[in-house]
Amino acid sequence: MFVDRAEELAQLERSVGRGFNVALHGERGVGKSSLLHQLELRQRESRRVAYVEATGVDDLPDLVDRVRTAVRGPTVAFQDAIQQATNMPPAANVLAHPGVASSLLTDQVRSLRNADPTLVLVDASGSSEAAYGLFGRLRDELWQLDHRWVVAVDELDWPHLQRPPADAFFDITFYLRPLEEAELVKLLVRRDPGLNKLALAQIAQRSEGNPRRALEMARLALVEDRPIDEIFNARGMRELAAARIGRPSSMLLAELENSGEPLSPSDEALLQRLGWTRERAGQVFRELEEAGIVDSTQERQARGRPRKLYFPNPRYPS
Repeated sequence: MFVDRAEELAQLERSVGRGFNVALHGERGVGKSSLLHQLELRQRESRRVAYVEATGVDDLPDLVDRVRTAVRGPTVAFQDAIQQATNMPPAANVLAHPGVASSLLTDQVRSLRNADPTLVLVDASGSSEAAYGLFGRLRDELWQLDHRWVVAVDELDWPHLQRPPADAFFDITFYLRPLEEAELVKLLVRRDPGLNKLALAQIAQRSEGNPRRALEMARLALVEDRPIDEIFNARGMRELAAARIGRPSSMLLAELENSGEPLSPSDEALLQRLGWTRERAGQVFRELEEAGIVDSTQERQARGRPRKLYFPNPRYPS
C-alpha cells in the first residue's frame, strides 16, 4: 500500500534525523504500517532500528514487553523477565496506583538503557490506552533513554496521545492523508493490472481515499469475478438487514464497514467508541454472524489463544 508517499517519507526521515520523537496518525487502512516499514528499510542502512508490532494490544504490560523484546532481542528480554520475576512477590501488581506505573514496568523500561541507541517504530493501531500508558505514564522514563520513537496510531485513537502527559512526548506529529483517486488507480494497477479503466475509476472513487478498502474491492472484482455494482450493492443490503435486527447491530456494522479491516470484540478503540463491554460486542457480533451479515476468521497471536475477527460478508445476501 506504499504509493506516492515520497513526501511523507522524506518528512519522517528529516524528523528522525534531527532526533525528534514523531506521532503518525491517520484513518485505518490508509497506509501507516506500510510507511513505517518503508522508513524501517531506509533507516537500517545508517542506524539501529527496532519495529514493534503492537496492533490491538489491550494493556500496558503487553506493550512494554513487546517494545523490550524488539529493542533488546527475545533472549535478553526473556532473561530480564526471569531475573525480575525472582525479585518480585508472586502477587505483585502491574500498576501500583491508577495513573502511576508500577516499579516492575518502570524497571522494564529502564532496562532499555542497556541497548544501543535505537530508532523504535511502534505500530500501535487500535492500542490507544496501552500507547497512552507508555508515552504518558512512563514518559519521563522514556525521556531518559537514548532512543528515538515513531509511533503510528489510528485517527480515532489519536486524541488519547494528545492528552497530558503523553502530548508532550512527541516533538512532531504527522497526519497521513487519504490518497487521491489517481494515486489509488496507480496503486491498483501496480498490484494487479487486470481491471479495466472503468472498474479502476469506480473503485478509486468509492473507496474514499483508503488503500486497504480499494484493494479489498479490487480483490472481490478480480478473484471472485464480481461486477463492481454488485460489490457496492452488497453493503447496502447488509446495512438494511442489520437495521432490521436493531440499532446496536447497525452501529456495530457501521464501525466494521468503515474500519476497512476485520475487528474483534476485544478491540479497545471499538469498545470505547461504542461505550460497550467486550461481552456486549461479542453478543452483537454473533447476532450479525448468525444472520449471515458478517463472517469471521481466527487470527493466531504470538501469545495466548487465537483471536476471533469479524468482517462484512461480501456475498450477502446470497
